[in-house]
Amino acid sequence: MASLKLGLDKRRIKSDGTYPLVFKLTLNRKQLLLKTGISLLPDAYDVNSNSIIGKTALNLSIKSLESIYIERFYQYLIKYPKPNSIHHFRSYILSKPHHENTIYEFWKEHIEKLRIENRLGGAQVYEQSLSTISKELDLSIPFHSFSAKDLLFLENRLYKRGMSINGVGVYLRSFRAVCNSAIQTDLVPPSWYPFSKFQIKKDSTTPRVFSLDEMRLFFR
Repeated sequence: MASLKLGLDKRRIKSDGTYPLVFKLTLNRKQLLLKTGISLLPDAYDVNSNSIIGKTALNLSIKSLESIYIERFYQYLIKYPKPNSIHHFRSYILSKPHHENTIYEFWKEHIEKLRIENRLGGAQVYEQSLSTISKELDLSIPFHSFSAKDLLFLENRLYKRGMSINGVGVYLRSFRAVCNSAIQTDLVPPSWYPFSKFQIKKDSTTPRVFSLDEMRLFFR
């Protein structure tokens, strides 16, 4: 069993009464710490929200680091389904890969792949979907930072643009396909999938009835 959690290291009190704020990596009952370089008094840290009280800028910095570590944490578990070395695990999380894809970047790569395959119609649909969705939601984030709650927010924002049910469905299906591709390429684990309990709505269209004159013209 593996886990990665942010918290104070209560085993190491400093001379000023502060404790180091660390990420605690646990694997098979063994634990190693990932330092943040921050030390806090116990009453300056909210254990319920895992945040530093009254320090917005510092919290943003920690959350950014946490996002990176969590992404690498899951990447490691995908790559090594049965990890047995906590030291190797820690080294992987602390490594600095050349690049970590955001949703926006991965989506653009998906569009380019469609163009290379000469699937120009599909590429155009994905391009339009990306353009519209990125105006309503910041996609310059890792996939794991996007949640089912964000998906509901996005759906609501698209409806507020005055789009039809089927119009919204086109954009959300494009997004769903991009998320599926991210899982297939091991960027995120299947458990992350925000569409698992989300149903894309579809409006049934009323078939058009031809007049007798139109039918005569058709069958001439």
